[in-house]
Amino acid sequence: MDGEMNKIKKFISILICLSYTAFIFTGCAKDKGETSKYKELLYGGNDTVTGGQPPPVTQTGIVYNAQAIYDGYGGYGTGNGDRIVNKGETIYIKVQLKNTGSSDANGVTATLSTTDSYVTINQSYKTDSYGTITGSNGTDWNDYTNGFQFTVSATTPIPRTVTFSLAITDTYGNTWSSNFNISVQ
Repeated sequence: MDGEMNKIKKFISILICLSYTAFIFTGCAKDKGETSKYKELLYGGNDTVTGGQPPPVTQTGIVYNAQAIYDGYGGYGTGNGDRIVNKGETIYIKVQLKNTGSSDANGVTATLSTTDSYVTINQSYKTDSYGTITGSNGTDWNDYTNGFQFTVSATTPIPRTVTFSLAITDTYGNTWSSNFNISVQ
């Protein structure tokens, strides 16, 4: 039993070491060459980090940050152009994402969805690319002219709050989800 407990303690020690050495895989002073064994468990044996960047899986966090409504405003969408979502309007929406982690997130894409039966997301405009969002609270807006678009049914009871979800991914296969609400008036 003590032998197993020592292995667990050693694994935790190496895991902490890897976490606090900015993922420069040189190991800890008392590692005795065992870091490689645990790296394989943690990262599938990939101990090559390019550009000095840590593996993104623990260093990025992408979340919804803000929105802008286009309901005919500026020639995008259809509606009265007051930038307020009304029933019967087709909306282009510009969404800002924020990286709450310390590392850049590369190749970020987001897909918009909702379960609200009064809102239909245009399938040709449900996914948009953001490219790289810098770490340490960097933000980026999608391109609303090619980005998210949805239509609110003319029979929508008002006022109504619609919850939207964003399924967010990056080049490394990391995934995040973030929700936000829009009021229909």
